Amino acid sequence: MKTPLRIGLAILLAISLVSCAQQGSLKAGSATTKSMLQLIPAASRAVLMVDVHRSVTAEAVQNALKDEKMKQKYDEFVKKAGIDPIKDVYFLAVALAGTPGGKSQEGAVVINLKYNKESLLARIKEQVKDLREDSYSGVTIYSGPAKPGAEGVVPSGAFLDDSNIVFGADKTVRAVIDVYNKKSDSVDKSPEMKKLLKAVNTSANFWGIVAIPQEMVKLAADKNPMLKDLVGLTGLTLSFDYANRNLVAEIQGLGGTKEQNKSLA
Repeated sequence: MKTPLRIGLAILLAISLVSCAQQGSLKAGSATTKSMLQLIPAASRAVLMVDVHRSVTAEAVQNALKDEKMKQKYDEFVKKAGIDPIKDVYFLAVALAGTPGGKSQEGAVVINLKYNKESLLARIKEQVKDLREDSYSGVTIYSGPAKPGAEGVVPSGAFLDDSNIVFGADKTVRAVIDVYNKKSDSVDKSPEMKKLLKAVNTSANFWGIVAIPQEMVKLAADKNPMLKDLVGLTGLTLSFDYANRNLVAEIQGLGGTKEQNKSLA
């Protein structure tokens, strides 16, 4: 094989490996926003993402922990949970399904972290006495009793692998497991949510997207004419980024006519 060809193949292989690491890794320490989205169900109507590791290692947080009372509370949390957010937690992703603010809304939280399953499960069992176990698609789901007034929503959780856990409403937890097992699409495959993902700053410390159903906006506008400029609004994006001692916040509304957007602004 000629040298130029060997070099070319080596470069292509390196690019391929980097691309896979950026898009597909869910391992704590190498996961990215893009890879975490691969755990969020396509039916989600709102997604919130927190780069926990970058946030808690920021200068502002480190300075706050120098306060004796704050440090004491932090140490108490670490002792109780058996997890040190600064050292162990990397990403936190929230998925919400149903109409934003509606009664049928259910959700789940996916945490990317380094943890010991046996130790964490033992602590959970200490807190939840009536913990039930159920096998779903090869994953054990741990469920607690439904809370009064929660309209039958069962709180559940599961250990997806040695770097990712999920907890929340049982229905959404199962939906996350389906996405994890490649049995259903992730949110980055949804055409509607994909538009919002392109518009938001996914490299920020914290960001979120919300799809807004038109029927909800029209109903609100009918009740309050002052909200008529919201008609046509299909989504919201928000991001908060802390870098170089500066906090940059951005909120966007998508959809609507030029006149509506001008009036709304």
